[in-house]
Amino acid sequence: MTADATEHTEVPDEHLAVTRAVAARIAGLTERQVDYWAGTGLIEPAVDTRLSPGRRVQLYGFIDLLALLVAAELKNRKVSLQHIRAIVAHLRSRGYTSPLTQLTFATVGRDVYFMHEDGSWEGGLQPDQVVLHEVLNLSLLRSRIAAGTRRDAALSGKVEPGAAPWVPSRSSPGLGCPLTP
Repeated sequence: MTADATEHTEVPDEHLAVTRAVAARIAGLTERQVDYWAGTGLIEPAVDTRLSPGRRVQLYGFIDLLALLVAAELKNRKVSLQHIRAIVAHLRSRGYTSPLTQLTFATVGRDVYFMHEDGSWEGGLQPDQVVLHEVLNLSLLRSRIAAGTRRDAALSGKVEPGAAPWVPSRSSPGLGCPLTP
């Protein structure tokens, strides 16, 4: 390996744990939005422990990050937070524990449709007349998480102080991932 090349390792999904700041950066959200969504129960961190009155540890795992990315992408597609909450509440009432990561979502304008595990679609005003234009590709969101959490192999097992903030490119709106027609 040359002096210019840096070796990076990917953290396995089940071992991934990032701070609120890193989670916000990966999802293209503000830390305040992430806090608000956690405080209202929309997307809560996998670890949320109060160590003392002024000290709290919050860590977001892979599934939490994926849920943040899906919710952020729906917001970027002009779906209101109130609508996202209603969808999540509806799906939780039907037994989904992490609905934003368990289903495939599609949007037509501001209408949101989701495909259940059995292949049936629900949502919108008339679910029987669904026309799908754009489907969220979760594998592209997964690669965003991997890229946002990749780190130098020499830092493996060490806390990385103040990483530079991630900024989405100008050429890619929202999450910067192409949509599958």
